[in-house]
Amino acid sequence: MPIFAYHHPLHASMGEAAVAAAKAVGYVGAGTVEFLVDTTTNEFFFCEMNTRLQVEHPVTEMITGLDLVEWQLQVAAGGKLPIVEQAEIDDRLSGHAIEARVYAENPGTGFLPATGNLRKLREPPADAFGDSTVRVDTGVAEGDNVTMFYDPMISKLIVHSKDRATALRDLNLALRSYQVAGVPTNLSFLERCASHPAFMEGGISTSFLDDHGEALVKEADLSPTPPSAVAVAAAAMVLNRNEASRRGLNLPGGAWGQIGASWRAFDSAQGVAETFAIETDGGGSTVDVEVRHHSDGTFTITVPSEDEATTQHVEATFKTTAEGTTMEVVLDKMHRFDVDVSIEETQTETSVHLFAHNATDTGLGPRHVYNVVAPKATFQGASDVSSAPLIKAVMPGKIVRVLVEVGDVVEADQPLVILEAMKMEHVIKANGPGCVSAVSFAEGEIVADGAILVELEVADEVELAA
Repeated sequence: MPIFAYHHPLHASMGEAAVAAAKAVGYVGAGTVEFLVDTTTNEFFFCEMNTRLQVEHPVTEMITGLDLVEWQLQVAAGGKLPIVEQAEIDDRLSGHAIEARVYAENPGTGFLPATGNLRKLREPPADAFGDSTVRVDTGVAEGDNVTMFYDPMISKLIVHSKDRATALRDLNLALRSYQVAGVPTNLSFLERCASHPAFMEGGISTSFLDDHGEALVKEADLSPTPPSAVAVAAAAMVLNRNEASRRGLNLPGGAWGQIGASWRAFDSAQGVAETFAIETDGGGSTVDVEVRHHSDGTFTITVPSEDEATTQHVEATFKTTAEGTTMEVVLDKMHRFDVDVSIEETQTETSVHLFAHNATDTGLGPRHVYNVVAPKATFQGASDVSSAPLIKAVMPGKIVRVLVEVGDVVEADQPLVILEAMKMEHVIKANGPGCVSAVSFAEGEIVADGAILVELEVADEVELAA
């Protein structure tokens, strides 16, 4: 359990034990010793020692004003520590700091790491949080790729303030203003963790995610998507398509290309209404949204819901700057706000990332992702569909072991392939009983996310062994 008080009685004892451990092995250099505390007895137990600075070292730097990396290099070069008395460090302690690791990962799939291009990356502004200090340590920039060869951490976000409550409040604000498009992230999950009552009270332990993790992950799926967000996303997609048409650009292969030339007719066929499907927030369900384009360049957008359809009037224009594309929006002729927009075309859909500013009175939250889903008939013929179960890679990685051969009869949940990615091994299992009809990769080969690893003939099509 973290000990938040500076001068907790265990601190001195832990420090003495850590120094004694380092001296016992003649260790010279920066190091981090970890202990586990039994809160029922106030006993602490050695966990491990890392012969380096830990990833959380910025927390110590923020509350002490010391540069531990500089100290590490100084000691490695044979120099002396600038401060050797614990009392001198204690005198420097100030405020509270907290760190969140921003990862390219998907909490909804067991926190599996993700890869892809960072099409948009905007860090929280360091000077927008009053007396709190916001620091971002990162090794990537917009346009970089998150690959399978390294840890998928995008950055460390550290907030330092006068006390823990203020630091937590501003950490949440910083997380909400962090913009990442191109890969799934844990940003929303971190927000929910940092605002959870148990976390805010401080009585947390290593069982926090065991106790609350499932609910925190599911919470994202339970939050209804506001119709205003769907309407703004639809307007962004129509503007993007019209702008591309005016410039004579083709958006090859994407969902808009599948929908066809009717979108290009908007500028001349005023009042034309089109209906298309939008999948919201990764839940898998879609809504049919009607967009009507008017002669004055505005839209009337109708979004269905369980109760009744919501129709909203949207005025929207794109403004492109060196920082990216911003859409100026007037919703229902009364709510004016800006939205940072990032749009990506794929073979089957158009992904729209919206980052809204000053739009809280519209129901539009700070972060939404929407997909246009083209009808399958427009991009997948019957000959492309396999009736056999396809066992796919859950992420890019290296095939460590292939556990089956063609002709093997397998049961549901039987391990088929072991995939290594992001320093972990993942066991790929059969999704049902059947007979192996194809194995696509050999041990040692690198595979892409979604690659077909094994094909099975379903159980009712083969004679299974008794």
